[in-house]
Amino acid sequence: MIRRNIPKNYLFVFFSNVQFTSGLWMIYLAGRGFSLIELGLLESIFHISSMIFEIPSGALADLIGRKYCRLSGRLLYFISLVLMWTADTFLLQAAGFAVCAFGYNLESGAGEAFTYDTLKVLGEENRYKRIAGFVEVAFQSGMIISFAIGGLTATNLGYDWVFIFSGAAAIISFLMGLTFQEPDFRTGVIHKSQDEKQPKNLKTFGKILVDSVKLIKSRPRIMFMIIFSETVLTFTTSLFFYIQNYFKGSGRTETYIGIVYAVSAALSATSSISAEWIEKKIGQKRLFVILLAMLSLCLWGVAVSPFKAEFYIACGFIEGVTFIVVSDFLNRMIPSEIRATVLSFQSMTFSLMMVILFPIIGTLAELYSFRTAFIMMAIAASGLTSVYTIMSVLRGRRTTSEEA
Repeated sequence: MIRRNIPKNYLFVFFSNVQFTSGLWMIYLAGRGFSLIELGLLESIFHISSMIFEIPSGALADLIGRKYCRLSGRLLYFISLVLMWTADTFLLQAAGFAVCAFGYNLESGAGEAFTYDTLKVLGEENRYKRIAGFVEVAFQSGMIISFAIGGLTATNLGYDWVFIFSGAAAIISFLMGLTFQEPDFRTGVIHKSQDEKQPKNLKTFGKILVDSVKLIKSRPRIMFMIIFSETVLTFTTSLFFYIQNYFKGSGRTETYIGIVYAVSAALSATSSISAEWIEKKIGQKRLFVILLAMLSLCLWGVAVSPFKAEFYIACGFIEGVTFIVVSDFLNRMIPSEIRATVLSFQSMTFSLMMVILFPIIGTLAELYSFRTAFIMMAIAASGLTSVYTIMSVLRGRRTTSEEA
């Protein structure tokens, strides 16, 4: 039964995110002699590759189905893991990061689309926000296990076992994905007219892209939500990667780093379940102002206070709420036939922002200090918070005057 996709997807997402390298790869590569600038370039290569592959991968998911794209993504991740583990040169590492990017692209749009379209076939789209919250719990639970066990493994057994355990989890997730049933969004399971039953898998990539662009142009709120969510994620992701090297340079062990990351992931999981309630209580516009203000406060706390771990952990709350609120809005606005493609625009926006911000932070940390890099991040986030708050106030006044 297609209904079983939902619990199976929880397990798939969980094992897909049991990546023991995720909180440690920068430390691992730095220990092998790669500089912070090189590490920044590798992450930029990942996101440049992601920008190239993102939209085609989303269109591919809309053409051939979400299941096979997700399975292909797992295989490519496994290959990239082996390259990161064994490659000794920058070029080979760069190739591994490019392969990894394509693997993530195949999952990024297809994963959400798979969940939403499964619910759509069942006629239960109104449950998406709740189901997405539990998917996020599965995601963060995998990360919690990764951070906690990954740090302990690296400290006590060495990095070889970190990669072995990560590879085993990737294989398990692939096997779990084989049991999925493709949600039949193309052949009209719900609508039975002859036209709607006509297979759409002969659509060209170009037609899907044109339809996706038209949708985004016709609904500016979609682009706003994409930019908002990916801006938040760019800051929190950059902090995630660079603070691990800061902690390591400050004498902290991988075990300590893993615990900090695990607690942050647990907070993210908790907030994702509560996101629907929080949005109803506060309202979407006010919630976004609060989330940006919290992001700025956390970045300043990391930059200038002695409570860096505590402020980093608080970022987990921001990520959890942002993801669920934005994901629910976007999926409600996007037709199934182009869902994965439009969601890939979201991931491409994130990659573009990371290409710009990530190497700048790495260069500042390399040439000056991590403190300088974190301060610049805090200044940038504070500026964005001020701009968004002013725009929200002006928009509210304009709406009030028009109603009057």
